[in-house]
Amino acid sequence: MDCICFLQWQGLAFHGHDESKDSNNQGNFLELLRFLTKHNEEIDKEVLKNAPKNHQMTSPDIHKEIANAAVVETINAIIKDIGDSLFAIIVDESRDMSTKEKLAIALRYVDKLGHVNEHFLGITHVNNTSAVTLKSAIEEVFNKHSLSISRLRGQGYDRASNMRDRDILREKPSVEVIEVLKNNEISTGRGLNQEMSLKRPGDIRWSSHYGALVNLIHMFSSVIDVVETITEDGLESNQRTEATILIGLLQTFEFVFDLHLMKGVLGISNELSQALQ
Repeated sequence: MDCICFLQWQGLAFHGHDESKDSNNQGNFLELLRFLTKHNEEIDKEVLKNAPKNHQMTSPDIHKEIANAAVVETINAIIKDIGDSLFAIIVDESRDMSTKEKLAIALRYVDKLGHVNEHFLGITHVNNTSAVTLKSAIEEVFNKHSLSISRLRGQGYDRASNMRDRDILREKPSVEVIEVLKNNEISTGRGLNQEMSLKRPGDIRWSSHYGALVNLIHMFSSVIDVVETITEDGLESNQRTEATILIGLLQTFEFVFDLHLMKGVLGISNELSQALQ
């Protein structure tokens, strides 16, 4: 359990690529366990040797159970420390390697000693990043940990102003796409997740840059329409100002030329980039 808690605290992987007896490196957990047992001869005689297999506690299932127990105890300690105090939440949404959307939530509050604390609460998967879905996910996390929304006094969202705009962008090109499909100008593809949308800066792999350019070209007219909408109906004045500047840059010859140039360049190396990944 000490080894598991240490690896969890440091954010290190538990298992290695080869955990067989002949391996030179059996992974962080087994190597750390062996390191500790060698400091006590009596324990070293038993651990991973004479102890029954079901008592060794080295299986991934056991690791997950102990790690989850530590998570529950940690969150309970955070909730207890907050008590009846007011708090704020910090929310960020990102994709993992499987392109599934995740919502990370952190709490910020002032404790009884007057110190500002910021603690990570957890990650939850969401089907999409629409404002309604994110709101439901946050409410679900609050209910799970018995947190009252009435004590919420601040909210911070990474790229929050884009949430509404992203929803508009997804709805805007639907009619255009239907018309294009009727004319057989683009392929529908196969399988799930065929929806086309702009990739975000969080997708930092080279293939995602190429995909972002391709999608931007296909959805260029819709992007222009959405930015124009923001210039007129933006929630904040600085948002409308930024949109006005952006609409001018997007429609310049230099931008359009560079857009098609980089699509061609990255398109050549796209297959190589995917293979290297």
